[in-house]
Amino acid sequence: MIEHKNGPQPRYRELASQLMDQIDSGKLSLGDRLPGELEMVSRYQVSRFTVREALRILENRGFISRQRGKGTVVTSVVPSEAYRQTISTLDELLMYPSDTTRKLISTEQLPCSESVRKWMECEEGAACIRYSQVRSRASDGVPLCWQDIYLRDAMQKYGRWLNSGKNIPDPKIFKDGAPSLQTVAIDICAGHVEPHMAGPLKAERGSPTLCVVRRFVNQDGKPMSVSVSEYPEGRYTFSLEFTREWRPE
Repeated sequence: MIEHKNGPQPRYRELASQLMDQIDSGKLSLGDRLPGELEMVSRYQVSRFTVREALRILENRGFISRQRGKGTVVTSVVPSEAYRQTISTLDELLMYPSDTTRKLISTEQLPCSESVRKWMECEEGAACIRYSQVRSRASDGVPLCWQDIYLRDAMQKYGRWLNSGKNIPDPKIFKDGAPSLQTVAIDICAGHVEPHMAGPLKAERGSPTLCVVRRFVNQDGKPMSVSVSEYPEGRYTFSLEFTREWRPE
């Protein structure tokens, strides 16, 4: 039966709260399948409408997804309250807001993969340094994204900052490390949570992500750095504002 914890409220909200408590406590884990609607009707002694509305709340908050052939599956243990970043200047595009934190996971020098060679426009066998880190909301620690940053030699001053453990740099640090920075090109596409990202992101492996690839290009048109950010579904929103400049004829 449903436990009445916070006084009178709609039964579907009570059921949704109880299911979220089970996810938060670990009774329901990532990848676990919830009982079917009819079983939940019997278990909690509620109507089918109540069950559907409760599941809708959990789905809207990003805790579950309904998958064909699998039923209703737990896909996240944190709510998908989207983080919104408004960008209006180049400095804002380069830097993360001060209300996020970062945790450096690893640093390694490695041969560029095929996709990185394409982004960096380098030859086969070329090497780069990859910094892997997790960005989180400062207020509650909810992970926002997994980020891989690939640097060429010209960007090593920025690399030293990445290794420093500091959070938000002064924009000059990036510019001093890349004095010939001319263009920032952004590609946005669909991605998925890789196995090594699932734990730090508190997301189910294989679940959808928003993949944002930033390429930092110098005055000669050569990429100097590439960052690949994977945001689990529902956790981040980019907001771009364009204003038409009116000019009298």
